[in-house]
Amino acid sequence: MPHLAATALCGQAGAMIEGRLIGIAWKDKPRQPMYEAARAAISVEAGVAGDFRGAPGDRQVTILFAEDWHAACAALGEARPWTIRRANLSVEGVAN
Repeated sequence: MPHLAATALCGQAGAMIEGRLIGIAWKDKPRQPMYEAARAAISVEAGVAGDFRGAPGDRQVTILFAEDWHAACAALGEARPWTIRRANLSVEGVAN
């Protein structure tokens, strides 16, 4: 999957942050495998298009910070695909 550049507004002050969106994933039902996508429609209201959790509710997307995922895998002593964490977006270079 190609790396996609992303810039977003976040925080109460609307501070600009920069990072890279490196993965998009969704699932159409609970307990189903995650599907990776090269592109997807994503909105505040509905989350990732096609994801069953994107309906209005407490959260529309989950974000996984790649640096934290790599550190967790290193602590376990094995590399694992980011999609087993069941997050919708994988980002890198974003301070958390």
